[in-house]
Amino acid sequence: MIQKIVISAFVVCIIVFVVVIIINRVRQLPMTSGVQNSLEVSKGESETMQQNNIEGSELKLFTLEEVSKHNNKNDCWLVIDNKVYDVTSFIALGKHPPQIEMGCGKDATKLFRERTTEEGEKVGSGTPHSENAKRLLENYYIGNVKEE
Repeated sequence: MIQKIVISAFVVCIIVFVVVIIINRVRQLPMTSGVQNSLEVSKGESETMQQNNIEGSELKLFTLEEVSKHNNKNDCWLVIDNKVYDVTSFIALGKHPPQIEMGCGKDATKLFRERTTEEGEKVGSGTPHSENAKRLLENYYIGNVKEE
């Protein structure tokens, strides 16, 4: 009788252990490519990123000249499709290849969409960013480019 209880307890422990491993693996499922894996964020990081998001309904407008002043990894603004993103805190997380810094202070639309430079040179995988990356980018939105 005791032997059956011990065996049953052991089997239950194994099942619980396997379930915990499966849950952890599901939470850490990779995105569609290796580079995109770097865009995974934890709940805490996501909350921190939300602080960068524009608050309220007031739309902020920036000139390209203003954006150009934020041109390094310690102060990095990007323009993508005429929207301005402050990705400084994202770069600080260290979860993205350094090629993102090529877009600091510039219109990085082509770099983001096609992963190519303005001259057509392939950067990183050379494939467009995923939908997950596009959603993640919205956490860093701070305003639009002002029409000059």
